[in-house]
Amino acid sequence: MNPNKKQLNEESLLRKLARSSKWLSLYSRAKEIHSLKLFDNDSDFSQLQIDFIRQLELLSGLYTDVALGEDFLCDEVVEDVIRSESYLLYKSKKRDEEKMKRNCPQGKSTPRDSIIFTQGTEGKK
Repeated sequence: MNPNKKQLNEESLLRKLARSSKWLSLYSRAKEIHSLKLFDNDSDFSQLQIDFIRQLELLSGLYTDVALGEDFLCDEVVEDVIRSESYLLYKSKKRDEEKMKRNCPQGKSTPRDSIIFTQGTEGKK
């Protein structure tokens, strides 16, 4: 089997497993109750375990956003890999834009804003 195809298949299976209410609930409770473990081992996680936790984290965040009524997000989007990844990209870009607005208040110029381009004024009187 092609290594890339195998990886995609593993990601698909991990995402399917992580979507189950059992694992999402366990993940959520394990964050609050530190004695609750997802795995027998509590350190030295395998790559598969790390990928599974990542899927749980992503889905938990998405379902939290659904519950909060975030724009452009519903259960159908969460269930679709491409649409949920697109939402996460949108959310990241939106966060970056908000950070830029906080760091550069309106009315203040940035180095990019202070560049003045003149067209065809060289040599004219």
